[in-house]
Amino acid sequence: MSSRISAIEALSHGLVSGLYQRQEVGFGPGRGYAATLMPEVVETVRLDVDGWYPQMMVSGSFSTGPASFKTGYVEWAADDLIAHPTSPYVWEGYMRGTWGDTGLLPHQQVKVEIPGGGRLSWIPATLIITFFGGAPTVSRRVTYVSPFFRTAQMVWDSVEGATRVTSYNTGSHPNRPATLPIQNLTMAEVFSRAGVDLQTSTAERVVPLSLSGADDKWSDSELEGVLKQYWSRYKSQAQWSMWLLFAGLHEDPDTRGKMFDHFGAFKRRGGAAFNDWWLDYYGASEPYRDAQIHRRRFVTACHETGHCFDLIHSDEPAASNWWPLGNEPLAMSFMNNPESLGGNGSNFFENFEYRFSDRELKFIRHAPEKFVEMGGPYYGDDYSDALPPAAFPDWTLDVSVSKSQRMFDFLEPVIVELKLTNSSDRPQVIDENILRTGEDVVVAVRRSGGVTTKLRPYVISCLGPKWRVLQPGESIRHSVFASAGTMGWLISEPGTYEVRASLKTSAVNAFAPPLGLRVALPGNREEELLAQEFFTEDVGRTLALGGTTVMQQANAVLERMADQMSDRPMARHAQLALGLPKLRGQKTLRLPEGQAPLCSAAADGGAIAVTKAYPDDGRRLIRAALSPGSGCETFPAEFLERLTRRFEDLLEQASVNR
Repeated sequence: MSSRISAIEALSHGLVSGLYQRQEVGFGPGRGYAATLMPEVVETVRLDVDGWYPQMMVSGSFSTGPASFKTGYVEWAADDLIAHPTSPYVWEGYMRGTWGDTGLLPHQQVKVEIPGGGRLSWIPATLIITFFGGAPTVSRRVTYVSPFFRTAQMVWDSVEGATRVTSYNTGSHPNRPATLPIQNLTMAEVFSRAGVDLQTSTAERVVPLSLSGADDKWSDSELEGVLKQYWSRYKSQAQWSMWLLFAGLHEDPDTRGKMFDHFGAFKRRGGAAFNDWWLDYYGASEPYRDAQIHRRRFVTACHETGHCFDLIHSDEPAASNWWPLGNEPLAMSFMNNPESLGGNGSNFFENFEYRFSDRELKFIRHAPEKFVEMGGPYYGDDYSDALPPAAFPDWTLDVSVSKSQRMFDFLEPVIVELKLTNSSDRPQVIDENILRTGEDVVVAVRRSGGVTTKLRPYVISCLGPKWRVLQPGESIRHSVFASAGTMGWLISEPGTYEVRASLKTSAVNAFAPPLGLRVALPGNREEELLAQEFFTEDVGRTLALGGTTVMQQANAVLERMADQMSDRPMARHAQLALGLPKLRGQKTLRLPEGQAPLCSAAADGGAIAVTKAYPDDGRRLIRAALSPGSGCETFPAEFLERLTRRFEDLLEQASVNR
């Protein structure tokens, strides 16, 4: 029986493994403002007890309501399922882990039951999933959907002159296991046996070589550029889609293939197979040379595709806090290097059954979706990268900076812009202030090689709602001073940083792709000396909050910066912080000198005083900060728009009060 079977065929053969779902009625898309009631998936279960390479596992996910009302989302997996001694179509196992809102699933064990004695010969077939141990027992019924655990789209392209290999005749070379079935094995079949419905096109696509330049050998830079161009035209996001480019040769003579989409916001979306490499590796005297080359090209294509599913090399060490992978130097897997087992690869192919290892199959089939899905984190990234899929796919959160190169001068503060977009196909109502509340929005910063630190802003605002209807594709924005907070300076020393953002409320649960940026080295000795006074709490507060009339030491540092570095971006931030408080009198609290027991300020003789305004000086400094020219791109667009509105109001007040 072929593994490329439909749900009905699987049922007719008595197979129960596959994907099950539970749906509830929620609001779906409609015309204009009219949303329609439609069923939405709120729970999935992946049962893995028969079929190709059963792993005796079950995994799944569920949310606490339809997509329109979701308040939580959790993923889970249980392994070492054991059949009930008297009921062969009942399995029980212990939880391997939970991800997401783990409080929704405090249970320790799970039971799976196939009603009707195990034969799913009717439609719709169902499964009963029961969670128990450690919390009150919960049971739900889910409906059979597919014999596949995942579905992914594969797009192939071939560079002009390169050979595309997506299938292999397993009987074409005598060096093979005696039990290996002889067949024309396709990549789609390979991944079907892994539990993935790999949807491909048989059409041959050839990219003219002239597009990559005169040299037909590829560099990493070229591959990265090609990938960016590819995904700039198509939808660039985490999605179950990947692109494999069949090329000739890489400039590194040892490179057979490459998953070149390794860095950036969206990873693992593409790879390249350098099929001409094998022409020199196997000389003319190699027995069955053509079959050997074809076999290695096929294995390389499957290997690079495996990387897109976040599989690592079989002999690599497992990452801590992640699903275990690797540590299998002897694995007969697409992810291993055949030469590592000796015999120039012959020892490997003598026992290779053209499959992934059990450990890798468990990962592909049962690891949390974000771990596996193309565009998600790369295996071994910080565990915080491996966030669960957004429970509200109708909203998209992005974090950006105004500098296209994302390179900041030493001492230049970093202001990031958050953007929340209605990514659904219908209008949605949102609180326009949702990005301004410091508790709902989480921004975190990590320096390369360091730990991730949550930005705790100097001020948490409790804002009243400001309701707004966002049309599909429409966004709201808000800027955040990301360099420093109550935890100190998070972006200061030269080096590479990564900024993350998330938004979690009862209406939205969204995670922004990580943003990478770099801080340059000091330009001179003067900057190094100034840094000792600049990276203080007072200066951080002054810059973040728009100036001060109290922290005079901070003002003195900013004055030096504005005077001595007037042509640098950091001077614009200093000018702005110095100028804003001068536009109008600033209220301050005056108290008697010395220390006293805690009491009322009024009872202690304190009073609120207003400082003298210097509107002309304020206007001069602010205009210098915002004037066109070098360094003006240091401020995000939303920040400038908001500042302009505030600036105009203060200018008007200043003119009236003169």
